[in-house]
Amino acid sequence: MVKEYEKEQDFATELLLGVAGLGEARESETDAFYELVSALVLGLLKRAAAVRVHWYDGHRKCLADTGVVSEGQCRDMLLKLYRIDGQEAADAQEKAELERCFMAQGSAFRLGADLCWYWNETLIFRFSKEKIEEQIAWGNYVI
Repeated sequence: MVKEYEKEQDFATELLLGVAGLGEARESETDAFYELVSALVLGLLKRAAAVRVHWYDGHRKCLADTGVVSEGQCRDMLLKLYRIDGQEAADAQEKAELERCFMAQGSAFRLGADLCWYWNETLIFRFSKEKIEEQIAWGNYVI
């Protein structure tokens, strides 16, 4: 006898990007941030069916997001992020409230422009722009 079971909903994960300060950062710092965003999203896609990426849109004064399920969509998401470089700075209190509201909705990864990667409030790893390629290539991070 063969039993058929309904397929469970595919696992998806959330990544909140802290983009504050990227507009004023040096090119080497923004390059390291974007390289890390790409590596994290593609790495998370190896374990999850989808990654929903969120960031603060300074022009609209709200969180923006996009879903990523493939390498092509990851490139599209990076293009959206490149376009926000140099946006007006968000009011720190308003931005903090939006991030707290998002984090209260459930568990999520966070990555800041300072290259610190978190699971909720727990620091997973602090990347260095000088060693970013090595840390990405050889890193095996347990969460």
